[in-house]
Amino acid sequence: MNEFYIKNVKIIDGSSAPAFYGNVHVIDGKLYLAEAIPAGNTTKTVIDGTGLTLCPGFIDSHAHSDLCIGADPEIAYIGKISQGVTTEVCGQCGFSLFPVSRTDFAVSEEVLGGFISERIRSVLPCFVSMEAFESYAKKAAKVTNYAFLVGHCMLRSTVMGVADRKPAADELEEMKKLLKEAMEHGARGMSSGLVYIPGAYCDQNELIELCKVMAPYGGIYATHMRNEADDSIKSVADSIEVAGQSGVALVISHHKICGKKNWGLSAKTLKLIENARKEGISVHLDMYPYHATMTNLDNCIPPHYFSKGNTHLATLLSDPVSRAKIRKEMQIDPASYDNPYLNTGGFHKILISSAPSTPDAVGKTVQEYADLVGKNAFDTYFDLLLENNFACMASYFSLSEEDMLAIYRSPYAMIGSDTICSEVKGPAHPRAYGSFIKPLADFARRRKLVSLEEAVHKQTGLTASVWKLEKKGLILDGYDADLVLLDETRLQDTADFEDGTRIAQGIVGVYVGGELVYDGNRITDARPGRCL
Repeated sequence: MNEFYIKNVKIIDGSSAPAFYGNVHVIDGKLYLAEAIPAGNTTKTVIDGTGLTLCPGFIDSHAHSDLCIGADPEIAYIGKISQGVTTEVCGQCGFSLFPVSRTDFAVSEEVLGGFISERIRSVLPCFVSMEAFESYAKKAAKVTNYAFLVGHCMLRSTVMGVADRKPAADELEEMKKLLKEAMEHGARGMSSGLVYIPGAYCDQNELIELCKVMAPYGGIYATHMRNEADDSIKSVADSIEVAGQSGVALVISHHKICGKKNWGLSAKTLKLIENARKEGISVHLDMYPYHATMTNLDNCIPPHYFSKGNTHLATLLSDPVSRAKIRKEMQIDPASYDNPYLNTGGFHKILISSAPSTPDAVGKTVQEYADLVGKNAFDTYFDLLLENNFACMASYFSLSEEDMLAIYRSPYAMIGSDTICSEVKGPAHPRAYGSFIKPLADFARRRKLVSLEEAVHKQTGLTASVWKLEKKGLILDGYDADLVLLDETRLQDTADFEDGTRIAQGIVGVYVGGELVYDGNRITDARPGRCL
């Protein structure tokens, strides 16, 4: 039996209510508020919380850690747990490790592309269903807790590959069947990635029909919208329409406004969300507190070029005539798709964060790497994709701080890191190591944009409520003892774009199910994480 007390600690309970001082009793993975430590106690561990603050474990509303689940090296976990994250909602942006085709695993691997680690590729074919994945995930060593969504890209690719067309009636029915099976095995809902292949090829009706399947299960629809730039207002409206027509709750993923000419549109997108809620549609959003995005490097290419697979696209990029045509399309403004090249203003603002076959490119912008190798930026970009088999990631500097802060201050905004656990230290997006500390240290304590209690609420109680995570997100009698013990005076996010893997400061201890998993310096050997 694991039992201990934390005494004389400042408690921020996750509800947004004012902090108070008290004692917490942890026993068998549950927490209880205690009026006092029993007199004469000699057998129970007592942690002196004087000068410290206790919060519920932070909940990552938008994570991709399922793509390396079971990886045990410390670096695969340290980014999340060192920030106090104890629960993650995974399977986002249309990508999950299930379902995959029973007959053509290569299609699923291609769809996942650079998102998936080499380690997990060997077990990918096993996950033909949520049931198969769940069986693996429950056995895998886990530090944090996981809740899972079904990826729409996986539903589509399993049934119809990467075809750029509407599904036939029988194909849509098969997708609905796969989704229903996943919901019956505990999936929280479905995510879409409408800028990714093949999700980019679907229409509103397909999404509405799939979401109707989830409605009886209380499923939630999380969407990486079709456009976060020129058409961001329409994309928010379309997302709300899907929720309204199907009767499901909506979470807009990593809400942002890309492209300088679009800065300021958050006022209109947030108004749309407010109006939808007044009409009875449940709408929330998550975001990460940074002015750059991160995704696949190949996202600058128009989506229709991916409809015949990466092998076909590689052939096109190897042909000077086709390459010139793609280059020309990438520069058409306004774009017919969510084009990160235009949104950033060019290759000098696209920072390469992973390129397995060309490590010299990592940590440089595409333009900087082009200058290094002595080629023009477009040829460098295309060659990077070819040399790395399209498995490159990049940060795109296309956001304004004003929009980011306006979105953060929305009462319906949660924190989501949008990260895959990195297994390599060095240049990376700092969101993987700082998303949950920066709002506390910077937005709340330094700038006082919100109270510390409200900042904690956004990444605990609110998130647990939206995602229906029972006994999570609050310091309340009988709730799970997922806890973060921190020193407010030392709180500081230290990760940046030069080194996105620096450990945040100020975390004293992190507990999952009452077990210490991080002591402020290192991860312990405990692996108490559960599939929720």
